[in-house]
Amino acid sequence: MGYYSGRITLDFSGTNCEKQMMEKLLQLMEPESEVEWALPLDEVFDYYPATALLGSLKKGDDGEYYIPFGVPDYELAPILFAALFPASRFRYSIILKYSVSLDDTPYLTAVYEDNKLMMRDSYLYGSGDEERIAEICRKMIETDSVARKKYEQYLEDEDEVNWFFLLENLADDPYETMASLYRYRQVLPLRNKKYERSFFMDGDLQEYLVCEQIRKHNLSIGEYIQQFEFTEEQLEKFRAIAPESNYTDLTA
Repeated sequence: MGYYSGRITLDFSGTNCEKQMMEKLLQLMEPESEVEWALPLDEVFDYYPATALLGSLKKGDDGEYYIPFGVPDYELAPILFAALFPASRFRYSIILKYSVSLDDTPYLTAVYEDNKLMMRDSYLYGSGDEERIAEICRKMIETDSVARKKYEQYLEDEDEVNWFFLLENLADDPYETMASLYRYRQVLPLRNKKYERSFFMDGDLQEYLVCEQIRKHNLSIGEYIQQFEFTEEQLEKFRAIAPESNYTDLTA
């Protein structure tokens, strides 16, 4: 049995209110951590912690969270981001390396802009992609003198060409080059209550994030609340919290 490692990146554009809520959300999604998350995010993990960025979590009898056995459902996180912050823009990616082999390493890219979520499921070192990668490398060698020199140096050390490893020497971003062989698809932003409860059990997640921002006196919160169809009971709760926090700009 192996373990997962990899890299997570997140470039997020929105109001100060949305950025603070996103940072709070990231903190909630890794319940065993006390790390104060900060955007933009670029984290490399030698061993993935129990984080909901990899999908639904489980809570053991000892009270600690863990990632269930099997392939994680890492698509849930960006779908939730888009549902919680519809006016924002972000680019999110996650590489999910498995310690046993690099072959067909999953690499998810999610781009959200203008209320449109596009996701690309790609695979690094894909077993069926080697010839296409070889063709990309050959074109670089033919048209770029620097690439040609690197190729010649590579041949001095290797008896046989591994086109994936050669690409790492030739391309500025070899992962993106490998991922470019795959297509984006449009996905509907959606809240998944079962998924949310796997890492946050204290009521409605969105309501909690909004309440936390009201307590911080964030002046964009009124506009944020107007983007959603909150229940009257929720709005009354927000109005009740506002005076306690000396917050006077709540007009929703």
